[in-house]
Amino acid sequence: IYAFFYIKKRFPTSKLFIIGKGSLENDLKKKVINLNLQHSIKFLGWLSKKKLNEILYQTQFYLHFSKVDVIPNSIKEAMYSRCIVLSSKTFAIEEIIDHKKDGFIIDPKNKSKIVKIINFCINNTSSAKLIRNKARKKIKQNFDVKKNIKFFLRHFKY
Repeated sequence: IYAFFYIKKRFPTSKLFIIGKGSLENDLKKKVINLNLQHSIKFLGWLSKKKLNEILYQTQFYLHFSKVDVIPNSIKEAMYSRCIVLSSKTFAIEEIIDHKKDGFIIDPKNKSKIVKIINFCINNTSSAKLIRNKARKKIKQNFDVKKNIKFFLRHFKY
């Protein structure tokens, strides 16, 4: 929320969508009101797969600052949708994100670094496009369900 406060000053038309629910939701809503960001930050709760995909395809950045996420499928969906992902370091995240190549692994408490990365990507569209394309390519190549099933069927006998 605090990092978005600084992004909003630099890019006044920015919007932040918070998807899902959690124990910190009420605290986050209070921060939004205290920073006078209630017109720019929307709490969407849980969304259908279709609605989530609609939002992801219109989104530039996907911030995933979970403390625990064993299989971060939402990160894969965001990368496939060409969002630039900023994620906290959780279990297996480095198998998905190659830092600075197809996304960013960052400490969510480092607000200045979050703002710096977002500013860089907005101001360097060719670099941002390269990151987006690499992310989508990685997901298509490495996490395609049909391709993985065929691989396992070819290589593993039961």
